Formats: sequence, C-alpha cells, structure tokens
Amino acid sequence: MLISQSEREKMSNIHRNDSPKDSSILLPLIKELNEMFSQFFDQTWFYILIDNTDIEQRTLSDILSLLSQEYKLVENNEKLTDLTLLLSKLYSEVSQQVLPVIRERLRISGFQKENIEFGDNEYIRRVLIAKVFPDNLKRLEEIIKRLRNFMGLAELPNNDDETMPPHHNH
Repeated sequence: MLISQSEREKMSNIHRNDSPKDSSILLPLIKELNEMFSQFFDQTWFYILIDNTDIEQRTLSDILSLLSQEYKLVENNEKLTDLTLLLSKLYSEVSQQVLPVIRERLRISGFQKENIEFGDNEYIRRVLIAKVFPDNLKRLEEIIKRLRNFMGLAELPNNDDETMPPHHNH
C-alpha cells in the first residue's frame, strides 16, 4: 500500500463513494493519464525541472507504477485511491514549486545571471516547454478533479495542508 491507513485517516475532508466502479468512465480516465504522463511528465526534462525541489521523484515513480496497472486500478479501490492522492500531491507540489519559476529553471528567462548559449533548436524546445507547461498542468488538474469526483473524494485543496498525503518512507 502506497499510503498508510493512518495517513488516510488524517485526511478528514475526504469522503469515499462506495458506489460500484464504472469501468466505462474510469478506464478512459486512466488511459488519458497514462498518455499524458508518457508524453509529458515521464520525460528527462521534467525530472531535471523537479531536481533540487522538495518534490520526491519517488512520487512520480509510484504514479507511473500504478498507471502501468490500469486494468487492476479499475477493480482495486485502494490502489485507485493511492493513485488519486499521489496525483493530487504531485499537482500541488509542481504548481507551487515549478510553475512559478519554470522559465528560470529552463534557463530562458531574461533575468538569468548567467548567459547560457543554446542552439536554436534547444532554445525553441525550452520555450515551447515553458509555454505548454501551464496548459498541461491545468489538464492534469482537470483529470484529477474528474478522478476525485468519480472516487467520491473531496475537491483538490488550494494549498498544501493536511489533506495532501505525506509521502511514505521506504
């Protein structure tokens, strides 16, 4: 179990919906997440962006591991809840720690102290990443909201409080 039972109990504003899972709704959501992570978040440049932040790469690894079990997720409430909470945690941390400084972290800000020369292709790639990053993060937020709604979980909090699960230690 990725998130301990005691950690779940600490999240007092989360309410489970015990209705049966509808795989015709859930499976497309999981497939959409899989596609998004393979195309956007599971990329070397993203790992470099979150390096030197408080974001644990283990969170990303746990999410990818759960997403690889897409058909098991449909039938396993515990794993689905873990996925939902880990996604919420990642979204919150990336929104707070990476989004506000993305241009600086990609070294394309006009405020950079060091003058770094990139080839035209690399510079264009970094600018494109900076431009699509907020949209992809917004898309992740929407998917998380749909998943939380499906699971009967409370809305995403606006800040990092006790509703965000602390990452377990191995």
